[in-house]
Amino acid sequence: MIRRLIVRGQWSIAFDHREFNRVGLNRAAEKDRLAAEQDFKVNLKSELMLEELIRKQRERDAQMENLNKTLDELHRASNPG
Repeated sequence: MIRRLIVRGQWSIAFDHREFNRVGLNRAAEKDRLAAEQDFKVNLKSELMLEELIRKQRERDAQMENLNKTLDELHRASNPG
């Protein structure tokens, strides 16, 4: 990135902009990769949580259906007619 050159008998520093840009691009790519990985983890966790909520709701729906059937049977048994 930085090279030392002898110019007119004195040390001078030359800067290689291409190398600097390459390092910057590598850092940007790493940040993008980490952001994408974090997004994936958040999305996966959300999907798993949603699946769990749906499963619990189906269980509750089944329980409510069973309770309604039981209430209908009790109602018919107490009112034969």
